[in-house]
Amino acid sequence: VNLETFTMDGAAMKPLRNAVNKIGKSGYVFKVNEPPQSDGFLQQLAFVSNDWLTETGKGELGFSQGTFDENELKNQTILTVETLERRVLAFLNLIPSGITGELNFDLIRKTTNAPGGTIDFMFVSMMSHYKEMGFKTINMGMVPLSGIEAPQNLPEQAIKLAYEKIGPLGHYKNLRFFKEKFNPTWIKCYLAYDTDMDLVHLAAVLNKIMKPDEV
Repeated sequence: VNLETFTMDGAAMKPLRNAVNKIGKSGYVFKVNEPPQSDGFLQQLAFVSNDWLTETGKGELGFSQGTFDENELKNQTILTVETLERRVLAFLNLIPSGITGELNFDLIRKTTNAPGGTIDFMFVSMMSHYKEMGFKTINMGMVPLSGIEAPQNLPEQAIKLAYEKIGPLGHYKNLRFFKEKFNPTWIKCYLAYDTDMDLVHLAAVLNKIMKPDEV
């Protein structure tokens, strides 16, 4: 997302604008928590993380994203949405980017009872804050399987069909929908492989290494 051109103005941004304004008017606040983080604060984050894992029915994943690690989080900047009583409803952690002027993050987690729009509020607040600090872009990460509008061959047709029709992959569509709210510039990423069968097996291999507890 280009922070220099990102705006909340216009009819297309009205749903996002309304959601963010509702959270702000409800008394929730955005906070930037610089390291080192206290043990008490990390315990709050652990509660949020565990609540999120329980809600989603998923365990921690490796390889494709970070996992909750207090030793790592202790020395990272943590962005939160909190109540006026300092109860954390949602958080994300900032991680280094190899691109000058680019903001990057890893975990995004919230409590079960966080009101709708909490994550939107956190993202818009983050963009506004770091734009003022001189950052130019924010890396929103990838959305696997998405972006194939006109399949050119059988493998691409299969990927597009899986993305659009297979239920267990529905979270990718939801992820794409969430990121589209912020009007990003999408950059396609490609995979090189020898045969179509390699592509078929790749999904199973990735699924296995993304679940460290099962390896």
